[in-house]
Amino acid sequence: MLTYRAEGEFDVVLFDQGGGEKSYSPYAASFGAMVGISWDQFKIEVQPFHLYKYCHEIDILADYKCCTDRWSPSQYLTVSHEGNVWFLQLRKFGRCWKISAGWVRFSQLLRLSVGDVLVFDMNAPPLGFSLRVYRIAERY
Repeated sequence: MLTYRAEGEFDVVLFDQGGGEKSYSPYAASFGAMVGISWDQFKIEVQPFHLYKYCHEIDILADYKCCTDRWSPSQYLTVSHEGNVWFLQLRKFGRCWKISAGWVRFSQLLRLSVGDVLVFDMNAPPLGFSLRVYRIAERY
């Protein structure tokens, strides 16, 4: 799958046999390196389809297997940010994990925009996370 960003910029997303997503975005990879992604974290870069009113599932990239290996199907992530707490339901499809419920309200309350990067830092293993939001508008 190709995602067009701007003139001359695009992302390539490939899927493995188990349905796991692999992102090959030079832009996303360099930004991930800047925010210091480690084994107990995962990130989601907000895409246009993540903001649809009826967006039902958000993929968590297979790149974060070290973090997701501790999870069991049909559990909830507990995410805290600036005094707020959200419960996001997880679903496993093959080897791929997805946020399957709670995302729409979560994204609306955070007023996310395309290009924003969410970094989930595990603070209460295996399902408790604090959240850092890097806004696209603040990066430029």
